[in-house]
Amino acid sequence: MEKKYLYSIMLLAILGLAIVFTSCEKEEEVEAEPLPTATIQGTVRATLDVNEGMEDAPNGTKLLFSVYAGDLVSMPIEGYAYKTLQYEATVNGGKYTVPVPSSFEGDVEVTVTPVSFYANQKQTDNALEEKSYQSNPRTVVTRANAVYIENFDYN
Repeated sequence: MEKKYLYSIMLLAILGLAIVFTSCEKEEEVEAEPLPTATIQGTVRATLDVNEGMEDAPNGTKLLFSVYAGDLVSMPIEGYAYKTLQYEATVNGGKYTVPVPSSFEGDVEVTVTPVSFYANQKQTDNALEEKSYQSNPRTVVTRANAVYIENFDYN
């Protein structure tokens, strides 16, 4: 009887170990490859002095870049709510540059929105007048590994 009892305990222990070792299968993590990029760059100008005409926009002027994530997928899922990705460039010395995700397989539209700003504009009589500067958004159609030049003039 004791032999039967010992045999049952050993059998349960072996079954328990088998379950433990077979259920501890490690899942492999898959790392996504980085998206290819395109570069959008250019100059940004504004009339800060009416006597001088167009000149470099002030350092710190911002441009916003929006990319619909569905344009980056080779086989988009119908009905899936893809997000809009946002990027920002800051003007320095009248120039900006920004890498944005793109695709080798198709066109990716990037909406560029210049952010309005306030600055003092020098008038013909040398007086300073605070002015709101604005520029219109535009769309740039990109492909991976390409460089696009988009210059903006604020009014």
